[in-house]
Amino acid sequence: LIPASDPAVADFPTVLKELQGVHPRVLFTSDEINKLKTAINTDLFLKQAAEAAIVTGKKKLLPLPGSPPDICTKGTAALASSFERYVNLAYAYVLTDRDEKVRNNIVSILEVMLNEPHWAYTAELDCDMGAANNMFMVGVLFDTIYADLDPEFRVKMAEKILIHVRRMHYLGYKKLALDIHKYWQQDPFNNHRWHRNAGMTACL
Repeated sequence: LIPASDPAVADFPTVLKELQGVHPRVLFTSDEINKLKTAINTDLFLKQAAEAAIVTGKKKLLPLPGSPPDICTKGTAALASSFERYVNLAYAYVLTDRDEKVRNNIVSILEVMLNEPHWAYTAELDCDMGAANNMFMVGVLFDTIYADLDPEFRVKMAEKILIHVRRMHYLGYKKLALDIHKYWQQDPFNNHRWHRNAGMTACL
C-alpha cells in the first residue's frame, strides 16, 4: 500500500537556515539548554524536575517490557513510557553534560526501535497514536544524541525513521491502513492527531 517513491513537491518546508546541520534542535537547542541550566539554579520547581529527569536517565531501562516491547503493542504504554518517560532522557543527557549511563540508555532504546519491525502492532499498523508517541521519542532522542552516535548506526537509524514517517503518512494521513479511525483524520484539532503531528515533525 505504500509506494516505492514519493511525488516531487515544490516549495516544501525546510529546517530553518540557522539550524541546518545543527543538533540538538527538535525539543531544544544548545543555547536553550544553557539558559535552562542557569534558570535551574534559581527555580525550585525546575531543579526538582531536572533532578527527577536525571535519576530516570541514569536508571537501567532495558530490557523494555514485553516481546515485542509493550510500547509497540499498547498505546497507553507508548504514551506513558515513550512520550512521557523516555523523552526525559534527552534532558538528562544534556543537563549532565553527556553522562555515559544516560547515553547508553538512549543508544539501547534506539537499537531496540531500529530492530523492531513495527512501532505499533495494531489494525492501524504503524500509524496509531502509539506509533506517533514512539516516533516522537525516537525523533527527539536521535536528535539529542546525533553528534555522539556511531556514523554507521546513525545512517541506519535515519533510514528506519524515514520508513516510519512514510508509513504514518500513507497508512495514517492518506487513510490506507486496514482499519481507519476517522476521529483524528477528520478533526484537525483532535488530540490524537496532535500526537501524530508531533511524531511526524520530530522524525522529519
